[in-house]
Amino acid sequence: MAAGSAADFQARTGEPVRIAASPQGTVIRTQRLLALPAHGLLPTTIRHQAFHTAQPAGIPRGLGEGLARTFSGEGKMDPRTPTGLEGVPDTRLDAELLDGNPARLNLNAVYREAKVRAAKLARGWKGALRW
Repeated sequence: MAAGSAADFQARTGEPVRIAASPQGTVIRTQRLLALPAHGLLPTTIRHQAFHTAQPAGIPRGLGEGLARTFSGEGKMDPRTPTGLEGVPDTRLDAELLDGNPARLNLNAVYREAKVRAAKLARGWKGALRW
């Protein structure tokens, strides 16, 4: 379901307007569909959110985000430099991903670190399907 505006998206999902889409059960709610391709985000956003709708219940947030980034192809765009979050416990990464407060940790680095950790655990999305 596509929102009519950023404010409409926020009202329907409770997510901040910087978020491209949000799965709610089997429904993927997105920002205005014209906004996503304008930023080159439509294909990766749909694949990322589709992964979330199919992922096992109860999967830790960091693992789910990391695997969704791998499955969607977003991870291919990540720089190959250290995130600076290598020593941060998984529980803290999960909390940062749930809270999404960009004032505390760099959210881009948090998502990148989640992808790096998921890749080590599952060895890519094909490994995640077996896992």
